[in-house]
Amino acid sequence: MAMIIVLLGGYFVLSPLTVLIDSKIQHNIASMSRATIMSVKSLMVNLAGVFFVLICGAVSKIFSLPLVYIASGIICGIFVIWAVWRRKVM
Repeated sequence: MAMIIVLLGGYFVLSPLTVLIDSKIQHNIASMSRATIMSVKSLMVNLAGVFFVLICGAVSKIFSLPLVYIASGIICGIFVIWAVWRRKVM
């Protein structure tokens, strides 16, 4: 039950962030190809999700699934910290 709560919490955090990121991307693209760029972005995000699930499934055969989710959460957290730091530096 606790794992479901954590997953739902992650969804509630990521959903508004996705909307804000899409809005920022759309406002920064002034060309007529905005729809194409957004479609390619959606394709890439979905492909990354598919590969993430496949990799987690393969790794979970070696380690337990909760451990794989915790490790991926730590990796994603490190990436977020790096992205925020990089934006402040630039």
